[in-house]
Amino acid sequence: MLDHPPSDAGSTVERDHRWTVFLRLFAATSDPSIARDLAGEVAAKMGRFGGVKTQPVERYWKIPEYHEVKLELRPDLEAIAAYEGVLGELATEWERHGSQEEPWAIWNPSAEGRCFSPLVTWMSLDLVNLP
Repeated sequence: MLDHPPSDAGSTVERDHRWTVFLRLFAATSDPSIARDLAGEVAAKMGRFGGVKTQPVERYWKIPEYHEVKLELRPDLEAIAAYEGVLGELATEWERHGSQEEPWAIWNPSAEGRCFSPLVTWMSLDLVNLP
């Protein structure tokens, strides 16, 4: 079930159910309620591009002062356009990898980059074609 309905529910754009955008991020907070609020903020940003499913926010086992946030987006529009849109909504200065068909990117804090939240310490965004 999707936590946030598609942003353009009345659109005639066909949704391609094979493609999913996966986001994983770490937030520097030991407070689970702050991490859940951050997950909600990210879900709202991603929801502009389709339906979003949020996984339960969990304390990161390697670094107990961090929480891990995972979300999945099923794009309402062309998958690569949704992927690029999410990248732009969340941060600048992503390290891009993968292929044109299945790109992935990593974000780390840097002097040149900006992020939607100062709590974010790392993000990974993947565009995957599911069977």
